[in-house]
Amino acid sequence: MNAIETQLSQLRLGGMQRSWNAMVETRQHHQLSLGEGLEVLLQAEAEERIHRRFDRLKKSAQFR
Repeated sequence: MNAIETQLSQLRLGGMQRSWNAMVETRQHHQLSLGEGLEVLLQAEAEERIHRRFDRLKKSAQFR
């Protein structure tokens, strides 16, 4: 695990960590500018938080 992955994990930024891992695997992180890469990571984290919130609310609603 490299320093970026470690920091993302420690900060509990799971969406960003998964997106970073995907970018590293596809070598896409070399093709993006800093701003573009940061935008991708932030969007992934925002989507992750929205999904977690929805799941939490759905669970607490106790639908049949």
